[in-house]
Amino acid sequence: PDYAAKHGGQVILYSTEWCGYCEQARQLMDENEILYFEYDIEKSDEGRMQHEKLGGKGVPVLLISGDVVKGYDPSKILALAK
Repeated sequence: PDYAAKHGGQVILYSTEWCGYCEQARQLMDENEILYFEYDIEKSDEGRMQHEKLGGKGVPVLLISGDVVKGYDPSKILALAK
């Protein structure tokens, strides 16, 4: 399923409030003016289901134009999102 298209964005961030790497991913995308939609997988059933379907074990997981990035990988995030 094309989750990103559903939200009008190219990037979906699956995260939690307490995750330091999730915060770094947010800052990276904000600094680079990358629009993203965020699911807190502890608060959103839809987000948790999508995270599981993407094979997410931890956070952050990013879905960028159909590519899945597991963990905080700035160079990969920027390469895919630009």
